[in-house]
Amino acid sequence: MTGAFLRLRPNLSEGDLTVCNETIPVFDGKLRFDLVLEPRQQTRIEPKTSNSYSGLASVCGVKFIAISGFRPDNRAIKYMSSHSDAIEVWLVPLPSTKLYLPYRISVPTAYGSGSAEMLSFQVAH
Repeated sequence: MTGAFLRLRPNLSEGDLTVCNETIPVFDGKLRFDLVLEPRQQTRIEPKTSNSYSGLASVCGVKFIAISGFRPDNRAIKYMSSHSDAIEVWLVPLPSTKLYLPYRISVPTAYGSGSAEMLSFQVAH
């Protein structure tokens, strides 16, 4: 899923919400769906360790839209479709590149919210 959010953005500044104006078509081998990104806000990320990212993140809302390859009565698909206003991805620029990548992803589940956050990254020249 992280690869779906890896975006090449040559002329955007750090935290530019324009990175969120996009629809990402996904096919996982069985299910076809769209992830519709929409701008929410900018937020400042404070470093947690000495090599952690510090700077602005573009916070995007993510709407899950199922298209095909699923059963209409599938509870997981129904849940994701009805709770997609709670899905978020925080995109940050990868230093010394023109790429934005996901720093944090949060997704609601029937058991609570699930999230993943990048601890650090480095670019080797």
